[in-house]
Amino acid sequence: MSIINPSSPWFRGFISLTIFSFVMSLGMSLSIAGLRDYWQQSGRIVRTLLATVVLPPLLLAALILAVPIPKPVPIALALLAASPCPPFLTQRASQAGASREVALSVQVTLALVSIVTTPIIVSLFQRGFPNATNIRFDPWDVVKMVALVQFLPLGIGFALHQIRAGWVGNSRKFSMS
Repeated sequence: MSIINPSSPWFRGFISLTIFSFVMSLGMSLSIAGLRDYWQQSGRIVRTLLATVVLPPLLLAALILAVPIPKPVPIALALLAASPCPPFLTQRASQAGASREVALSVQVTLALVSIVTTPIIVSLFQRGFPNATNIRFDPWDVVKMVALVQFLPLGIGFALHQIRAGWVGNSRKFSMS
């Protein structure tokens, strides 16, 4: 059995561990002040949500209505359109010129929003295009998956960041005495 086989449990485990570790590292660099600053810029948040949560599903619905697409493809595309926060968003946004702080704030914001929007978008596609696929998703399963992929590693990373900050603060106290 080849390890670089996408259906291999070893390969899937490696990919899952890689994504988990990457998102956890984002949590380790999360700044509550930076997140708060980002959330105070309502125009930026509205543009972000339009570009990631509203327009992709609308464009996909128009595409599905306009072009005959084989049965399993529409639901796969709907899942992609409903997932506004890919794990490597922060890295890509930083490469595009956004500050790491802003990119991380966008990642966390979209993770929060996706808990609500992803199940809604998937449900709307399932109802709006019932003949597009035989696959049905339970919205709660989608919520659990988003929480597992986004919030668990972000939360662990943020907790480690806080613990490390406490250690650094304590070591400074000892060195100043």
